[in-house]
This record gives sequence, structure tokens and C-alpha cells, in this order.
Amino acid sequence: MSEQPSEVIFEEIKQFFYIPFIPSAFLRLADTPEYLSHVWPALKVSLDTVGFLNSARYMADMAMEATEEVYEPIFCPTSNEAKELAHVIDVFHYVQPQILLILAALREALDRDSVGGAGSVELRSPTERELIHRDTEIMLGEEFVESDDIASVLGLDKPPDLYQSLAYFPKFLGPVWLEIRELQAYPEFRRRARALYYYSKSGSRFLASPLVANDLVLGELGVTAEEISKIRDCLEEELLQTATMMMHVEAMRLVIGINTREVVTK
Repeated sequence: MSEQPSEVIFEEIKQFFYIPFIPSAFLRLADTPEYLSHVWPALKVSLDTVGFLNSARYMADMAMEATEEVYEPIFCPTSNEAKELAHVIDVFHYVQPQILLILAALREALDRDSVGGAGSVELRSPTERELIHRDTEIMLGEEFVESDDIASVLGLDKPPDLYQSLAYFPKFLGPVWLEIRELQAYPEFRRRARALYYYSKSGSRFLASPLVANDLVLGELGVTAEEISKIRDCLEEELLQTATMMMHVEAMRLVIGINTREVVTK
């Protein structure tokens, strides 16, 4: 029996992002299969380029810079799982900016004739770090002590992927969430997360492959007005959530003693 289109796309999402899981945003978008099947071919072309990755890495540096200016960790973890924890945190540090840029392009495309096409088409090659990311064990979906509080504070139905992945490190997650919970209440922290959200929208023009996915085009594909409205809402929610999680993961990197930049030398 042949695979369903969404199953093929899910495998390619893991392949092109170099991750072992399907980000929640794409699971939500797959509720409208015609939409995901239409946009994914253009997205994966851009994902596979040096220019796209460098843009994402620059945004990771922006998030670290912003977080470092407003947060100084108190919690000092001592864990026998330090190496595994660092690998999981690095996966999200590295992939969340890429996801943010993709979501921003999709959101911009809803209201434009075309988005992207101005980026470099130079292909990237997988690095040792990315291969480690792909092989890192990341499990999502389990309930944990802080689940309800995290979802409530962030205004979500369930904790984001980042926090779900850390459920298997309870000695780290509990104390670090108490600190980040307070940080999330700080207006300047939230303002900086929103700045990442807006920056990502302006950066969508640098996708290598043009993306055409406005209301008219989607309607011609059989996507209903109600489905388009749900897609729009999903993208707005996931954009802000992903930008916020970029700040959260940088705070976690600071907690484990890492503040290295991807592109900018400090």
C-alpha cells in the first residue's frame, strides 16, 4: 500500500530540518492536506539552501542577544544527563528559527501574489551537528508535572514541543520553568519575542524558491474559505509561539552555560 501524501511530507520534513520529530505547526497544517501538499515543494527547495540556513542562524543569534540582555540564570543544574540534555536543547535552538522563517513565509504568502525568490540558491550540505540532531532521541506527547501550568501561562492547549521534549529531564525542567515563568511575565522579554516575529516576516522574501499560496490560489485547489481562515489563525498562533520558544530555549542555553553565537562573533 502506498503512503499517504502527508506521510511522505512528514518524512521529508524530518529529512530537510534534520530532526527526528514532526513539529506541531506542521501537524496542524496537515489538517488541510491540499494546503500542505501545495506549499511543501517550494518550501523544501529553500530549506536546502545555504542562504536560508544562514538567515535562520542569524535569527538564533538575535534571540540569544535579546535573552542575554534581560535574563541572568539563578538555577545551576547538576545532572548526569547533561550531554543528552544539551543535545535536545541544541536541536531546538537550531531548528526553531528555521521553522519561524517558514511559518512567516506561509503567513505572508496568504496576502501576496508571491513571496520569496530573492534568496541564494546555493545548496547546503549536512553538517556533523545536523546529523547528530537527526539521531537525537526526542519524544513528545507525554504528560508531566508542569504541563498544565506551562500551557496556561503561554495561553495554549498543551505545552510547546520544546517543553514536551524536556519532560524526560524533570530535574532540569522543574527549576528552569520556575525561572522562565517569571521571565515570561516581563514585558521587555515578550516585546523582544514579538520583534523576532516581525523580523521573520520581513525576511521571508529571501526564500530561494517563490511561494505562491494566496487565498485565490488556495481556493482554486479546493481549499474552502473556512479552511483558509483556520490556516491563517494557525500560522499567526504558531509564529508567535515559535518566536517565544526561541527566547525560551536561549534562556535554557544560558542555564547550562552556553551563550555561543551561530554567526555573530562576540
